[in-house]
Amino acid sequence: MLKINLRINLVSGIFAVLFGIIFRLMIPYQIVTKQRLDTNAVGSDYLPKLVAILIIIIGAALIIQSILLKKDKIVVISLLDEARVLVVVAIILANILLMPKIGFLVSSILATTLLLFYLKCKKWHYYLIITAIAGLVHFSFKYGLNIRLP
Repeated sequence: MLKINLRINLVSGIFAVLFGIIFRLMIPYQIVTKQRLDTNAVGSDYLPKLVAILIIIIGAALIIQSILLKKDKIVVISLLDEARVLVVVAIILANILLMPKIGFLVSSILATTLLLFYLKCKKWHYYLIITAIAGLVHFSFKYGLNIRLP
């Protein structure tokens, strides 16, 4: 079996720093503000920038804690055990790709039914419940809110 030893603080810190940098770089393209040099007013991009910087700082602190202070927890992950997650992700991606082609209602019922079947759910009423919920969401958006779902 393939096993991976992960240092939790180090890996989490690296991902946090990378996410914070990407998040910070995306902010100017997602939030349009009127830049005024004559005022110190807080704009609509202030809080997202602050959050991105805090994520980077906390990620760096985790990396420092892992490398310099040697405070880290090691977790062993078996790849064969985690392969089930890839199947669930594939079903979700298939749902996203099929939704524009076959519609929200059919793709949601199909995806959730496949997930329950893959997870070996034997209670037939769970299948009925997810079908009813998908139908309720579809008709609520279509007729109650007048919003067209894909």
